Amino acid sequence: MHTIKLNVGDGIYNHLMFLLKNLKTNELEIIEDKENTTTQEEIDFSKYKISAFKDIKDSLQWQKEIRNEWDR
Repeated sequence: MHTIKLNVGDGIYNHLMFLLKNLKTNELEIIEDKENTTTQEEIDFSKYKISAFKDIKDSLQWQKEIRNEWDR
């Protein structure tokens, strides 16, 4: 048994699948990898009340202090 992997365009996909499915043989197994198309949705963070960083007055100074801790 041999394996062939093809990347085909939409224009010939249906024709190729028709041809392969109509071959009357038990020596052919068609395994399709379906494309997963996931869409990313934007998240509106203004809808959430996040208080973790509320007490930070100077964000740049806070960031420098955190980085200094990493360098220890």
